[in-house]
Amino acid sequence: MSVSETQRRGHDAWTSGRRGEARSLLKEALRENGSVELLNDLAVILLSTGEIAAAQQLLQAARFVDPTDEGVIANMADLRALESRRRRLRVAATVPGQVDETALTSPRFSIVIPTRDRRNWLPRAIDSILRQTYGNWQLIVLDNGTDRVEDLMPDDPRVVYRWEPATGLTDALNRGFVHATGELALSLADDDRLVPEALARYHEVIGTAEMVVGTTHIVDVNDVVQWVRGGTQECVEATRAGDMLLGAAICYRLDLFRRLGGFSGDPAIETAADFDLYVRLLEATDPVVIPDVLHLYTDHPGVLSRTRTEEQAQAAALVAASCALPAA
Repeated sequence: MSVSETQRRGHDAWTSGRRGEARSLLKEALRENGSVELLNDLAVILLSTGEIAAAQQLLQAARFVDPTDEGVIANMADLRALESRRRRLRVAATVPGQVDETALTSPRFSIVIPTRDRRNWLPRAIDSILRQTYGNWQLIVLDNGTDRVEDLMPDDPRVVYRWEPATGLTDALNRGFVHATGELALSLADDDRLVPEALARYHEVIGTAEMVVGTTHIVDVNDVVQWVRGGTQECVEATRAGDMLLGAAICYRLDLFRRLGGFSGDPAIETAADFDLYVRLLEATDPVVIPDVLHLYTDHPGVLSRTRTEEQAQAAALVAASCALPAA
């Protein structure tokens, strides 16, 4: 097998969440050709697993070969940030009620917020995560806007900010989940919120299941409830049949999300990609269903369902049609 093929397989394993396999393949390629790109790829894996010393050695070697490589420069910055977060976590661990270092290296939850030029809404969404009564989580804010919002990030080591160009919402979501290291996963729109007990309830009830469905309140800008979605078995069955009544109070195992290929990259259903994902999740597993209100969806003039109403209706119709197809 050529070095390029070994490296390609390593990249594929990494993006599919198979970090152990990716590490082995990239190490094999590294033995054959110690290029800057390979050194950098392997360092990324080591950084994601918290192996700072080993990652630092690889990055120093890569920087020696090519001190101008942009990937090496970016990962050296990530390494310094990781060291800083570790120091702050050690301090936080001495304060009652704060999380310990496992929130950085082995979080229970990975939450992804994709954002694009929503400076006015984003802080409220982030604050809803900071207010969680269950503290073992990581929050990945994937920014692909023209007005970068790194300055809005709180001084909390569990919050990871990434700016990456994305082709659309689903691409941004999938890019965010590449950086996820938790057991359980959920996404949050940058204009929505979780209630403070959301993660605690997901943690309490999931057991050995692969998915939890709670209740979503759709509220106006004054937080007055307009509609209710999810939280019942009837809503689950309706969604399976092609009528999206599930809401957004959804938590699932990260490995299941990755086995299903994440959010669809089909541009025809991008505006209904959450509906499509939930249908595929429900085809793969039976969720735990609880009536608790866990998610607040804000209905406002700039929300997707109002700015791209016709496009979203067409996308939802395509997803609904797929529910009527016989199983393969």
